[in-house]
Amino acid sequence: NPKKLGTRIAELESQLGLAQEELKSLKDQLSTTTPPPKKSEKVEEKEDSADRFGTPPDESLDEEEFKSIPVSVESIGSEKNAMSDEICSLKIKLEEKDGEILFFRQQNETLKFQLDEKSAGISLAVSEIEQLKSRLSRVTQELEISGNNEAQIRERMKAAEKAKQDMENEMRRLTVQTEQWRKAADAAAAVLSGGADAANCRRISERCGSMDSAHYMNSLSRIGSPPIIYDDVFGSEKRKGSSGIRMLGELLKKKAQK
Repeated sequence: NPKKLGTRIAELESQLGLAQEELKSLKDQLSTTTPPPKKSEKVEEKEDSADRFGTPPDESLDEEEFKSIPVSVESIGSEKNAMSDEICSLKIKLEEKDGEILFFRQQNETLKFQLDEKSAGISLAVSEIEQLKSRLSRVTQELEISGNNEAQIRERMKAAEKAKQDMENEMRRLTVQTEQWRKAADAAAAVLSGGADAANCRRISERCGSMDSAHYMNSLSRIGSPPIIYDDVFGSEKRKGSSGIRMLGELLKKKAQK
């Protein structure tokens, strides 16, 4: 998480600052360490006089001076050892702090690198999300367009189905009418040939009589097609055909009666 990484970096920087302050304090403490004790004033005066007059110092020191010299040497040695130990301890602490500072710096660099990677990943994810939103918008628009096209196609299919049904009904009507015309033509051919007897003429007239308007409508209802009301053109043709069939039927009836 970038937020956690930022918090961790802040903590490491705070620890690094504390370590640097402690290191500075140790350096100040090392620089202010007590210097070795000076020689006694009497010894210094004698050494100075010997150097000044070119004569060796008088070795005839009093008893107090002889007693104080070993004590001073011992105290200087002990203080020197103590200082050496303290210096070593301070050096060790200084090295430890240097190591901690180096570790904190390395960890800080690592966390910064991870933070940069996470930031780059977040930027890439945001870009991909924007692309997906754009694609989703395009797909939604395409679906809306295809839905409208589908509705139009359904309307066209319904219109085509209705036109097909009308054509089938018209074909049934024409089939029945054609059959009537064929029967009338056969009857007329028989009458004109003169080879039909009275019984045949009567049967032909009955057959022709079955082709009037009422029988035609009943035949349509028997084959399952509803009665169709046609326009003036088909109505006029139907009336002409029916009148011709009726005239032919009456002619055949008269011939049969004779």
